[in-house]
Amino acid sequence: MDEWIKGLEFLTETGQKCNDIRQEFVLLSDTLGATSLIDLLHPHTPSSTPPLDNNDHDPQPQRTEVPPALVDPGSPLRKNGEPIADLSPFSARDLTFVKGSVKSVTGEQIKGAVVNVWQCAKVPSSTETGGSPPASPSGNSGLMRSQTQNTNVPVAAANTCADLRASYETEEDGSYWFNTVRPCAYKVPSDGPVGRLLNGYLGKHMYCPARIQLTVAAEGYHTLTTNIFDADSNYLTSDVVFGVRPNLIAHWNPTSPTSPSSTTTDSTIAKYTVQFDITLTPVSQPDATDNAFLGIEYQTTENPHPNWRPGMAQFAPWSAIGDPFGQWVGFDPNNMEGGAYSLCISAVVPRPIGFVASVGEDGSHNLSPFSYFNIVAHNPPMVVLGICRKPDGSKKDTMLNIEQTKEWTVNIISEWFVEAANHTCGNFARGVNEMKESGLHAIPSVNVKPPRVSEAGVQMECVLKQLYEVDDNKTGKPSSCVVLGEVVRFHVHEKLLGSTPTGKPVVKLEGYRPVSRLGGNSYSTLGRVFDLARPVVS
Repeated sequence: MDEWIKGLEFLTETGQKCNDIRQEFVLLSDTLGATSLIDLLHPHTPSSTPPLDNNDHDPQPQRTEVPPALVDPGSPLRKNGEPIADLSPFSARDLTFVKGSVKSVTGEQIKGAVVNVWQCAKVPSSTETGGSPPASPSGNSGLMRSQTQNTNVPVAAANTCADLRASYETEEDGSYWFNTVRPCAYKVPSDGPVGRLLNGYLGKHMYCPARIQLTVAAEGYHTLTTNIFDADSNYLTSDVVFGVRPNLIAHWNPTSPTSPSSTTTDSTIAKYTVQFDITLTPVSQPDATDNAFLGIEYQTTENPHPNWRPGMAQFAPWSAIGDPFGQWVGFDPNNMEGGAYSLCISAVVPRPIGFVASVGEDGSHNLSPFSYFNIVAHNPPMVVLGICRKPDGSKKDTMLNIEQTKEWTVNIISEWFVEAANHTCGNFARGVNEMKESGLHAIPSVNVKPPRVSEAGVQMECVLKQLYEVDDNKTGKPSSCVVLGEVVRFHVHEKLLGSTPTGKPVVKLEGYRPVSRLGGNSYSTLGRVFDLARPVVS
């Protein structure tokens, strides 16, 4: 009973500490790790986040469906290259040039995105400046602006910090850049019940590592709140709000003296340069009736090693000290008992599935999935099928039909009809219409006789260009056939059709939910999706 009462008293005091400036419940959520956990579980679910000035710290990344404003009222809009604030009070050894770009998950550079930045920075002491320390916008409290407004936070003269903030708008190529100073670690409010819980009862510190914080907003995209953590900062492994992610840690690299873009307004060369590129996710706005069709079941994330640079080693997880490469077991396909089938289908994964509809000379229809399938050229578009023979050496119906009529359709399998598609690979007798047996529906093609599968969001009409028989190395008899076909017409459902910035058609991942083949009887759908730009080699 006493513990229950103590809990109620703690929550009551937490609520009483809240006001228009400070949200003690958000601080409680942050410092217990609940905010960060929800963000990790739902990285692309729009959430309602408090105004930026409540506590001025946000774990990464949180998105809001409709940002309250593109520009934080407390952040002046500045031109790219202008300093975040008056940098004259700060030590020249901390001057930093930050640059980067903002792009979509599909790779397009975003013009006009508003990048709000804010941070703490250490103001030199009187000993460092040779006189009185300059006035800090946050009152020399060691806290950010919002933590000192209408509060009784004592002055922490030994950790004087300035509260710096500004907004920048990306250029035509999506780039942004500004001058600032190296951030310092800062302390979240500790004068309330949350501070007493962490400091007094749990023995934890109340510090966030040095970081530059950003919100990035652009019309048509989810707003992103994120951080640039200083790789040399304290508290990276013990951030009080659990906001550190490996892909957000950046190095303050010494600036080249010949770099003309890394100068402050008084032509002082910045000591450090930081590169930080940002990716935004488009806001999907389907009709309410489309929600089931357009369900997004994948996560767009940063690439696994965003800080990798050419020449840096990337070891496999099984690498051991002193033996970085480990051992491999070799197999000769000609000496494998039972053949190499199980190794082939489990090693080359995931594989796209070609759902092939064909018609024979006698008018008999066939529908069957093939995971030995891919698109291998685009001018003209060419697809390849690998069709194995039956165990008795006879040709499968699909192979017979293609040889006879030289036409077929490829239909891409999506998650919503995968069971019906799988049913068609049963050992049906020739002449049985697998389309009808599985409950799928045929629709006429335009250029070829075989029909398309109406349940498929993407369909291709194909004509035969070449056949290549593959012989068994042991018996010398044909074991499979490689079929090369030209796509003479694409069909993309209107719900899946998108376009590039130049108007070229693309298939949108949102709602597509393609299914791929793994080893054994296993299949997969999309999980993590990330972008990697092609390297530019001079």
